[in-house]
Amino acid sequence: MGDDGERIEPWLLHHVRRIQRWQYGHTTHWASRHVTIGLLADGRWMVEHTDVTVGCRAYRDEQRARDVAAELTAVGEWVEVPAAYDAAGQPVGDGWVRRGGSWWRDTTSQETTDDR
Repeated sequence: MGDDGERIEPWLLHHVRRIQRWQYGHTTHWASRHVTIGLLADGRWMVEHTDVTVGCRAYRDEQRARDVAAELTAVGEWVEVPAAYDAAGQPVGDGWVRRGGSWWRDTTSQETTDDR
């Protein structure tokens, strides 16, 4: 596995933890896209992107995964959205507020980003 990462199918893996996610466009729009950073059970980092197709690659280094995610979200207006929800439909992790039908980062909170 080089800098390009290893192609994986996270829906076939157990214990995938999605940590941070960004969205381009409205969820109900046909052109909506997502980029997600996550941690695999074996300690590798993944970057998953969804649009018309789904792609996911695993990287040994967290910084490389974050760099790839930054490249994928460099063009357009991307907003951070919850990466995962609990059984009650609440975002996993602190710092989220519900406004209308969407979850947004709480800008009044001190902890509004993932401090990894």
